[in-house]
Amino acid sequence: QNSSYLGSMAIAAPAGFLSPVFLLSLLAFSVTLVHLALCPYTKVEESFNLQAVHDVLEYGIGDRTSWDHQKFPGVVPRSFLGAVFFGELLYPAHSILRYGLGWPLLASQLLFRSALGAFGIWALSRVASAAEKHIGSGVGAGFLCLCIAQFHLLFYLSRPLPNTFALILVLHGIAEWIARRHGNATAWISAALVVFRCDIAVFAAPLGVYWLFTGQLSLGRGLTIGVATTIAALVVSVPLDSFLWGRLIWPELEVFSFNFIENEGSNSSAWGTSPALWYFLNALPRYPLRRRCKACVPWRGL
Repeated sequence: QNSSYLGSMAIAAPAGFLSPVFLLSLLAFSVTLVHLALCPYTKVEESFNLQAVHDVLEYGIGDRTSWDHQKFPGVVPRSFLGAVFFGELLYPAHSILRYGLGWPLLASQLLFRSALGAFGIWALSRVASAAEKHIGSGVGAGFLCLCIAQFHLLFYLSRPLPNTFALILVLHGIAEWIARRHGNATAWISAALVVFRCDIAVFAAPLGVYWLFTGQLSLGRGLTIGVATTIAALVVSVPLDSFLWGRLIWPELEVFSFNFIENEGSNSSAWGTSPALWYFLNALPRYPLRRRCKACVPWRGL
């Protein structure tokens, strides 16, 4: 018995700052920062939240007439809640960089995206920790290794898309689910659905049905928590968004209407168009020569 006990102690993962999950989380955050350093600028889908954080930092919430969305509202409205949260959180650091050290606004942009990535890694770490505790030793570490080994997730964790804000909340919900706290999981996922991405319903609905039929969450408790979270999220987000948009608005309800009721989401031209020859005259010439040859000539020797 003593030998088996000592053997289990020898293979047990250390806790705290030396645990594999913590160390791999630091590595994952480092990879996210490398992606950010190699690709510091953003694309058009990310401009809304990035510009909103800029406007919070530079103009404040009270001066909404100077905000970028007044001139460039986009195809559908989005919630400002995530951008305002990060803008207010980072304002002291921004003030030091901008006014104390005289650094350009790019420094504040990188600061914001680094913070967004850190929140994403925190959520991933919570999933890994829950898996390590409730599924099995090494499962959480293996999960983080998979996240680090592939490109897409860690690249996008620092990119200010509504998807990224929603993903962070959903990951917290998944961590609660793994920990068998289904009520908390319902709250996290409901908040993400109501504020940032209404199409999370495609994930939430079958998950809720699964919990219901497996007895993990009763219908009454699930509805109570879901409705309460929805009301709380709307109480927080709708007044803020209505003030900044200048009209009474629940952004994700309008997104739902645009995509599913009016069916405009399938009309890609609503999001903007490029000239007919853009791919051949702009995109393809900027593609690396070696890959360009592969794309044009299916020759295995290239």
